[in-house]
Amino acid sequence: MANRNRKKSSRNKTSTKSRNSHSKNRWKRFSHRRSGTNTYTTNNHIRYGPPKSQKILDHNLTFYKNKVFVNTYPDYQEKSSFEMCFSPDALENLLKTVGTNVPETGAKGFSPILSNDPEDPYRIGFDVTEYDELGSQKASFSMYSPDEEWGTERVNHYLDADDMRLWVGDIHSHPGTSGYPSPESGDGLGDLGYVRKVFKSFPYLNFFLLPIITLENKRIVIHPWIIDRNRPEIPLIAKVKVCSPSNFPTIEPDYSSLENLEDVSADFDDINLPSEEVISVKSVPMVNYDSLCQFNGCLNTKLEDRKRCLEHDTEYKSYISRLEGVISPSFSKKRILVIGTGAGSIMCVNLARQMPEKLTLVDFDEVELHNLSRTAFGYRDLGKKKVNALKERILDANPFISVECIDYDVTSLDDKKMDSLFDVDMIIAGTDSAKAQRFINEKSLHYKIPAIFIGIHTRGRGGKITFVEPGQACYRCIRPDRYDSSLEQEFDINGETGSLSSCQLIDTLAMDILISYLEKNEASEFGGKWDLTYNNSNDFEIQLSHQSELSFSWDVIHNSDQHIETNHRLELDELFSGPRFYTYQVPKEEGCPCCADGKNEKMILENTRKSD
Repeated sequence: MANRNRKKSSRNKTSTKSRNSHSKNRWKRFSHRRSGTNTYTTNNHIRYGPPKSQKILDHNLTFYKNKVFVNTYPDYQEKSSFEMCFSPDALENLLKTVGTNVPETGAKGFSPILSNDPEDPYRIGFDVTEYDELGSQKASFSMYSPDEEWGTERVNHYLDADDMRLWVGDIHSHPGTSGYPSPESGDGLGDLGYVRKVFKSFPYLNFFLLPIITLENKRIVIHPWIIDRNRPEIPLIAKVKVCSPSNFPTIEPDYSSLENLEDVSADFDDINLPSEEVISVKSVPMVNYDSLCQFNGCLNTKLEDRKRCLEHDTEYKSYISRLEGVISPSFSKKRILVIGTGAGSIMCVNLARQMPEKLTLVDFDEVELHNLSRTAFGYRDLGKKKVNALKERILDANPFISVECIDYDVTSLDDKKMDSLFDVDMIIAGTDSAKAQRFINEKSLHYKIPAIFIGIHTRGRGGKITFVEPGQACYRCIRPDRYDSSLEQEFDINGETGSLSSCQLIDTLAMDILISYLEKNEASEFGGKWDLTYNNSNDFEIQLSHQSELSFSWDVIHNSDQHIETNHRLELDELFSGPRFYTYQVPKEEGCPCCADGKNEKMILENTRKSD
């Protein structure tokens, strides 16, 4: 029978500067779902293509042929009346910078001016793009903030140039596949709040171009959003075109947002910008984002008393169907902090599949080649921050979970940020740094949060899991030798060698322990496991080889004169042949400098003084 290719589909989800030209001065006075991935099989090999919503961008850049796509959002109702245009040079520069670097990074875009009169129409599109190097360097994986000083200088530079250009938009990248502009939330402006500030300071802008770039399976995806001054809370989706600036759309400037403006050529300092109150009255009320589906990138209204819209709620129920009766619904409210995401990265992905509410990942290392043999990372992740790469893997495994990434040293956070970081239900210590482990122990005691410490022995011959429960023995009580060693060790991760199978066996046991603890007394399979299996144990020793650390006393016992049994060596061989699993209950040490009554606060204060 002839082989036939069969298609399959799976659904985953700025200031002024003097110039002799009067016309230039006049201008300068006003300047201030997750869609499913289509797959098909050929000769039993699965290949991945773009989602149906992503269309390849027509351009003549040879190096980027078949690499640049546009997310068209076909089901999104709010469409732009004009295209988002890029000149070939502007697009190429953008792809070399924002389209290549790890999110979040950004750039500014400028468009040619048709006339010296600011009341005449202007072109809107990206004729020139400039990479915001400093702002991008300071950005974190979850937030890019443009460098205002640099931005102001570049805006004025193009207004002073012989071939004047206007600032018409910003381009920046998002992690993962979410290409929707972030809303204002709490103290954060988000993408939309930032544009509202731009409209206030730049009255000539009727529209602001806000394309967002995501990097998805070696594809550079442009999400072409345009923000309308009259409805700044509702982004418009546009078509994308690569063409010469002469073919850019033209826009009539609108200064209706300025009050008491009698002469466009009046000095900038004499212009009365409207107050915040006036802008609030004139602007359309912000969308209530709490009413939107919480699935990544979805713009539909969520169901009453649910977190998601009908479509994604149905998908969510299907996702968790194999967990029913095994893990309780309350587990979906649990928040877990993971410090150290190297060898434990696969465990993090598997833990995410159990549907906790949120994982917070802390690690400032980058993915290196030697990491690939026993982690969740792939070759395409090389050079990325581990937390960023891991977030992508987690969201691919479970798009319903929330993931926060922190890629810097958390030991120096202020009290408010530290409180926020440790507002969790469980801490996973996946780091081999003794200093980091002491820090985690202190915070576990201070915030009364359970913590689980996971370690692997040399060459994966075994491992050790230490569980710290509030009110019980702390990490120092259980492992005083480890806790007191290397007091000046830096906050880094120096992993032991070992195979993937060894790491995963130990990590899977640790995951079983922590889920059992978080499920205590719940009506689920895990609900009774803590009391029946793991309670009364805080020190777990795993032996996977006859050469494990547990067998260090082997020869001492065998060679002792007290043991003269002829078969004693055989008995020891059997005892230490592995695999073995041993549990201990280490009591709380009386007078422990960490967990004795009142000791923890004193210890934290002393450590703070030392670090100062």
